[in-house]
Amino acid sequence: MFVRSKNGLLYGVFSNGIDDFMFTHDAEKADSGFERVRDKYRKKIKPDSAEIEECFEVIFKVRFDVGIPGVTDIWVIDRASDILHDKMVLWSGNIDGWDFHENGVSSKEFDFRDAEEQFMEKIVFAGSGKVHRKPKIIKTMLTKEEFKKAIVLYDERNV
Repeated sequence: MFVRSKNGLLYGVFSNGIDDFMFTHDAEKADSGFERVRDKYRKKIKPDSAEIEECFEVIFKVRFDVGIPGVTDIWVIDRASDILHDKMVLWSGNIDGWDFHENGVSSKEFDFRDAEEQFMEKIVFAGSGKVHRKPKIIKTMLTKEEFKKAIVLYDERNV
């Protein structure tokens, strides 16, 4: 999850089960309200606070036909390192010919350049000082290069 502050800066979000915190690895983005904890700077937040422009999650998806009847053609992509090398690892239930993993899950690597389309879904939970009763979903179609840049931008190691 992420927050964009009123000053336009992007931060990651994590919860310790009691409180929510926004965090960054960049000391220049850490103002006086942040504390250093190991390799991060963190600050307690409330998603509906006035300093938060929006609180959201980002999901990256591709349309790709694996050629198996009854198997979806929309896939979630969650490993930036693969996409940056034009590879995408797709995960599903147990599919013959795919690499089997535990609990009936299998995967197979494909060439990202063969994806039919790629897009980002931004799920906005709160913004401008209020929590949305029903999250807003914003779907954005992206070129392959825009998709790669967005995956890097929203990689929690880069906030």
